[in-house]
Amino acid sequence: RDGVSGVLVEPGDWRAAARALRDAVRLDRAAIRRHAEERLGLGPAVAAYEAVSLELTRASAARTLLR
Repeated sequence: RDGVSGVLVEPGDWRAAARALRDAVRLDRAAIRRHAEERLGLGPAVAAYEAVSLELTRASAARTLLR
């Protein structure tokens, strides 16, 4: 998230990129870690995998029923 786990800039805006580097060193490291764990930790990964598996199973079942 912009301003929490990193800093976003428009592509090609080198001045903004330089400012972003300056700003990035001031980000709260604990907040960055919390954000990463919430988005990329084992729990979210398992939930996303489960959701994809369920969707694929449903799609496969629907195709089978339409035959």
